[in-house]
Amino acid sequence: MDPFLSVVASAFPGRAGIFIRTGRSHIGKVKCSLTKKSLVQIKDVTFNNIRGTSNSLVAVNFNCSSSLPCQKINLNDIKLITDNNAKPTIASCANAIGQATGIELPPSCLKPVLESST
Repeated sequence: MDPFLSVVASAFPGRAGIFIRTGRSHIGKVKCSLTKKSLVQIKDVTFNNIRGTSNSLVAVNFNCSSSLPCQKINLNDIKLITDNNAKPTIASCANAIGQATGIELPPSCLKPVLESST
């Protein structure tokens, strides 16, 4: 099944707070099904030189579909700290495949390509 929405070959330079929503939660007043397979795939996306603060300890969150996992995600030079810098930020990944290079704050949680089955 081809996704009806695909984010492909995109780059996000130097901005914190980037959200790509894939319809797995409420959108307006329409409830999205959590039991149906996803029709959305994020693929070949690069985040470059992202700097900023987060009001949450989870500063990076890839919550991707198991049926259409996020693939070829590239994180290059990411530095996100908590707004009071009291605790280090963390990353959370589900079904996210890619690589991180350069500065990794928080440390990457992406699954390396070699370990994936896709």
